[in-house]
Amino acid sequence: MSNVSCIVPAINPDVGIVHVHQCDIYGNARVFGASTAPQETAMSAKNLIISTEEIVETDEMQNDPGRTTVPYFCVDAVVECPFGSYPGTVPGYYSSDSEHILELYMAAESDEMAPYLEKYVYSVGSNEAFLEKRIGLGRLLELKRRETIKEGYRP
Repeated sequence: MSNVSCIVPAINPDVGIVHVHQCDIYGNARVFGASTAPQETAMSAKNLIISTEEIVETDEMQNDPGRTTVPYFCVDAVVECPFGSYPGTVPGYYSSDSEHILELYMAAESDEMAPYLEKYVYSVGSNEAFLEKRIGLGRLLELKRRETIKEGYRP
């Protein structure tokens, strides 16, 4: 039996962005449940931005350090961004918007991204404006109500 191994170069992006459930002002971040490689992104990126649903007190993080997914020393910036994963989900906070994901998919499949980008990206000045003007409070509250995962995702 031969021992075959494959060596590929590491991926070390200049900037990584990880969206988390909670974070303190120093960058200690928590991801509850399944996610897409937050630790790997944090450790491989030359610079890391944490986008978080909510900023919590550092004392709260220190009371249960075992729940920290990404430690502060990997983090270069923290941005509080509620609904920062939209149209995706943050388990325990809000469900994904499958209708919006379908709209995005259809735009990408038809090679007609320009109208989608104009409507949802270029015509709004901030994430708050995007959520307010293009999605609406009613839809966001519906996504919160629709989230079925309640246990184990909140402290």
